[in-house]
Amino acid sequence: MENAPTTTEPLLEAEGLRKSFGPRPVVDDVSLSVDAGQVLAVVGGGGAGKSTLLDLLSGAAAPDTGTVWLDGEDVTRLGVDERRRRGVGRTRQVPRPLAGVTVFESVLAAAAGLRGHRAQAAAAGALERAGIRRCAGEPAGRLPPLDRRRLELARALAAGPRVLLLDGIAGGLTGAEGRILLNTVSRLRSDGLAVVWAGRTAPAAADAWLSLGGAGGPGDGPRSAPAPDEGGLPGR
Repeated sequence: MENAPTTTEPLLEAEGLRKSFGPRPVVDDVSLSVDAGQVLAVVGGGGAGKSTLLDLLSGAAAPDTGTVWLDGEDVTRLGVDERRRRGVGRTRQVPRPLAGVTVFESVLAAAAGLRGHRAQAAAAGALERAGIRRCAGEPAGRLPPLDRRRLELARALAAGPRVLLLDGIAGGLTGAEGRILLNTVSRLRSDGLAVVWAGRTAPAAADAWLSLGGAGGPGDGPRSAPAPDEGGLPGR
């Protein structure tokens, strides 16, 4: 007897997401899916709805209509904390390091649900994966731009996510700094994380891309090939 074929569901999936603020739709009928080990780029200009879409995926906002699934389970009505516990991590578009704490203490505070040695080990591991362990004892508020982005990434990694939502993670960086950061993200992808990279252009490492507010209109995609990368970020 032949083995029955196996099917795998996307790690993160959304269908028909809509969100309006007043009469204006910000996210309009967006669907997407991301597998483990895949990078999906969400591209669009300012005001295209990228951050709002990540709010809907992370649980920071509820959609007017549409559904979000995590590992095949409907999580549409679950909030940020519960989705974080289930494996969704997110960076903020504008990093705001906590004043008066070290880099390590900032990441330790983000190790949700962990205590004692487990929390410390998770924080140390997140710093290593984000490429910022050398800065562990430095004041978090005094980091240069690239290390601020790395700190934000480490904080998202501290809780051990399976899905990583990156909101403008390379914003304000030079081309060389962006390449360093993208190399770090590519290594995370090889660890099996599903990554959603939101920005004005898609990195060359993207496996697929979704255009918001472009010539094709909101929700145009996702495409199987990456969009042109105007920032000169490297491929895999």
